[in-house]
Amino acid sequence: MKYKIYELNDNMHNLSQRIMQHLLNGYSVIVIGRTDRVNKCGNQSTFLTKSQLAKLKNLKRKSDKVNYIYSHALVNLFYQYLLTCELTDLVYQYTSYKKPYIENAYNIRFNISHTEGCCVVAFSMVDIGVDVENITRQIDFKDIIDCYFNVHEALYISDNPYHFFQCWVAKEAYLKCIGTGLMEGLDYVEVQKRSGNHFIIYNNKDTTKSIVRMEDIDSKFILGISMMEVPK
Repeated sequence: MKYKIYELNDNMHNLSQRIMQHLLNGYSVIVIGRTDRVNKCGNQSTFLTKSQLAKLKNLKRKSDKVNYIYSHALVNLFYQYLLTCELTDLVYQYTSYKKPYIENAYNIRFNISHTEGCCVVAFSMVDIGVDVENITRQIDFKDIIDCYFNVHEALYISDNPYHFFQCWVAKEAYLKCIGTGLMEGLDYVEVQKRSGNHFIIYNNKDTTKSIVRMEDIDSKFILGISMMEVPK
């Protein structure tokens, strides 16, 4: 599973060309936007479609607005570059689980995730799912463990918040990759720890295994990346 990581900045136009070059060379591309470092969104909202602008108005928190603007502007600009079309010509379609996609000759997919202070956009020629979490958030995860984690996962997590976020992003990235609903899939997906920067996901429903790669972003965020990579 090969991928390149970029940090998002205000110059999104040039990034689209580099993303495409890497995709053609067999890489997936992960773009990380540190929105906790953004004071103003500038003119990025001009890159949003009318329906996206309408949704933006319904978001209350500033951090949610900034994440939404940067992530969706990047997706729009990339597909405008790929399809050589105007913003108004982009056609978003949705799977039965509401996973968005834009049809194109290269079958390039995208996936978006965001958390307080960070957004992530992934582009790939294979199915891909990403999830990012702010590990400095104070949450009571004990009830979540009881509902969505088995005994082995609970033992690994114990009282360690970092281990909880590892398991959570691994599950969510995998479920987003296969395109199913999060709440529906949590019950049959098991996280099995493995050395290095990856976890093994075991799907009890179809008895398959897959690798989820983990990336730490400074000491504040953790990112899970799933591309249906099969363990050796």
